[in-house]
Amino acid sequence: PMLSFLGNGLPMALALSLLVCFVSCSMELELYRLLQYSKKADKYGSQLAAMNYPGAYFQGDIYLKVAVMHLNEFAGNLTLMDIFSKKPTALIVILPNKRKISDEKWDEIQDTLVSMEIPKPIYFAKETTTVMKWYDQLKRVSEKSTEAGLLDNISDIFSEGEAYQVILNIDEPAQITPLTLSTFYGQLKHETEDETNRKGIAIFATYDSFSMIPDLSAGAQSGSGMLAVLELSRIFNSMFKQFKSYAQYDMYFILLPSGYINYDGLQAFEATDVLKNSQFGLCLDHLEGNDLSMQLARFPKKSESLAELVFGAMNTT
Repeated sequence: PMLSFLGNGLPMALALSLLVCFVSCSMELELYRLLQYSKKADKYGSQLAAMNYPGAYFQGDIYLKVAVMHLNEFAGNLTLMDIFSKKPTALIVILPNKRKISDEKWDEIQDTLVSMEIPKPIYFAKETTTVMKWYDQLKRVSEKSTEAGLLDNISDIFSEGEAYQVILNIDEPAQITPLTLSTFYGQLKHETEDETNRKGIAIFATYDSFSMIPDLSAGAQSGSGMLAVLELSRIFNSMFKQFKSYAQYDMYFILLPSGYINYDGLQAFEATDVLKNSQFGLCLDHLEGNDLSMQLARFPKKSESLAELVFGAMNTT
């Protein structure tokens, strides 16, 4: 199938033909391609799309093959670099119905994939009966090869694994360029005679309309942070109308994209003049559930009385 693009520039799901025997047997799977984009002169994400190589279980011999793995197998210290070091031609990651790896590990994987240029096709597949049947077959082939002592530094082109040929013939797609991210913000100004020395507090959350897998982007995980920012903006707006003369700081309420792409939206927004006087930033992501965590870029300095006050109040709440 040909790679086509929706109106917003996101690639549609692709069908993958897997030749599981040398005659006419085949199966089709839906795959979702890793994001490919450029920022300034730098390229990020998967730079290739076509595949025509044998498939193989990632813990076996994957040299010049398409490595296939389940996301939940990213356990312990295993990293993408460990897999890439075996020189596979492509990587397919199966996304589970229930993720067992930690959020920290998942964030690490996403950060790695979207912060570097990868000269390989990278795809994701949802966990289905068909996908798992194929995955289990590849795993059995790998285990049988290991028992027979077939694994070495050079792939055995006549091994049983060669029967599982991965074929995806498409034109190489153009990268999404420029990458457009929309940031929404509102500002409440306090009364001050010194306009050159205004001070502000920024409260923000991500709405995440973009992810490393564009076709599977579903927005923020729960929307809790976005709802909190909108509700706080309503409350503070009411307070500023009645007690504007008592306020000592401007208030910024910001909704950011790309929370899972290294907060690129915030980095671009910081380059504007809007936040140049902001002395404290509070991110309200992931507020659902009973266990809340507070993360700091750094502890407040003694000279930052406002930051110390806010940190102390939140740390004991």
